[in-house]
Amino acid sequence: MKTIFKSSAIIITLMLIALSCNNSEPFPKEWKDEYKAECVKEASVSLSNKQAVEFCNCTLEKIIKDYSSGKVADEVISGWTEERTIEYVMPCIENIQF
Repeated sequence: MKTIFKSSAIIITLMLIALSCNNSEPFPKEWKDEYKAECVKEASVSLSNKQAVEFCNCTLEKIIKDYSSGKVADEVISGWTEERTIEYVMPCIENIQF
């Protein structure tokens, strides 16, 4: 379980840094598609593919709900500590069917 938490922290931070996008749409389809693809790839190291998809969809929904744009999310989340990232994704981890 601890491995999942560490992986989650790394996944979210790296994904958001990598997906900065110059687009007038707050969360462009390209941004969301890249986020999901990379997130599932990284999360599948610790989770089954089905669990990784579930986790990544949940984290994406949280990010869209909590931030005004992908750019804002990138800026805020890239400064988070591992502990803050784990705290943020914990509801998504708790909802995964193990």
